[in-house]
Amino acid sequence: MARDIVTGAPGFGIGRVLAVGFRVTIRNFVPFFVIAVVLAIPGFLLAHWAQSIPIRRPFTLFSERNFALLAAYLVGIAAAALVRSAVIYGALQDIRGEKPDLPACIARGMPKAPRVFVATILWWIAIAVGFCLL
Repeated sequence: MARDIVTGAPGFGIGRVLAVGFRVTIRNFVPFFVIAVVLAIPGFLLAHWAQSIPIRRPFTLFSERNFALLAAYLVGIAAAALVRSAVIYGALQDIRGEKPDLPACIARGMPKAPRVFVATILWWIAIAVGFCLL
């Protein structure tokens, strides 16, 4: 591993980054898993309900079922954004040497979730445009 000549601190290395990432994830697997499961429940319930709506014949694009499925998809994206925000906050707390607290992770991640939600939507749009350009 390369060392910084001036400070003597270890330099940037992908192995060190992966080691810290895996160490934080393994050490906090249960709290992060609980956050992910609890926050994903509304999206799963909404998707299950949307799947139970019967398909109308003839098929129309603007049916109740399609709107319910779109709502379930957007709730899932919002929940995933909140999970990402909370887990990133918890991981940073662990790297700082503090114990991640579940309520604090969710409370601190919630204000950041809208930005993560918008970034996720833009990411999916970029992927869709890329597929269209193939």
